[in-house]
Amino acid sequence: MTTLGSWIDHEALEQVIRELCPDVAFNDRSIEEANAAPANVVIPQEVDNVSEALGAGAAFDNDDDISVPLETLPPASPTSSSVPTRPALVDRLAAVKQRAQMSGLIGGNSRAGGVPAFKPFSAPADTVAIRLEALAQWIGAQFQSHHMCLADSRGESLTSSKCPAGLPAASALLADGLYRSETEADFKTNHALHSALEDGLVLTVIAVPTTEGLFSIAVIRTAPLSHRDIEHCRDGFYAAIDARA
Repeated sequence: MTTLGSWIDHEALEQVIRELCPDVAFNDRSIEEANAAPANVVIPQEVDNVSEALGAGAAFDNDDDISVPLETLPPASPTSSSVPTRPALVDRLAAVKQRAQMSGLIGGNSRAGGVPAFKPFSAPADTVAIRLEALAQWIGAQFQSHHMCLADSRGESLTSSKCPAGLPAASALLADGLYRSETEADFKTNHALHSALEDGLVLTVIAVPTTEGLFSIAVIRTAPLSHRDIEHCRDGFYAAIDARA
């Protein structure tokens, strides 16, 4: 259908005209001419503007062509080209989240490598010897140490915990040097030092000055103790002997 009058019922139109205008004279020819549409119908400029506003893909209804261009239809299913790739930032954030979960910062109560969440040392209500034994067990479990010892200024172990021969004496000597470097040479060391050992292990020695003399804590593990962990060990020793410098 291409003419504007092709869908008009001529007989119905004639009947409507006769009822509305009974005094008007007309014949069948005039009705046919009135019903006839011009050969060329000019589309108003506003229609062109609407078409331009809708874009090249927009189209008006056309009874002559009932087909629709394939490019105007949405895809039936996602294709590899239509699925957007994940931004690089998403992958980076996922990696950061995974590392945070492994380190125990989020999503659980464990650190990397299965280290339990930190629990401050609580000294039992018992003798000093029992409290020191409890501290040694706490350090071994909390920091997953391979070896550790608590020593006095003479280099003697304060607990029954097994440790490499010479470790208590070495710990006492190193602690004495650390303490002297701070008190006599005004060299800030935080009363702790780290030393690499064989098999990828690291020795951390902590000097613990108290009113009862200078003591030391030696911890051997796969990584050096952090500044915070050193403070936790020193505070635990003070709690065990109930004394400070």
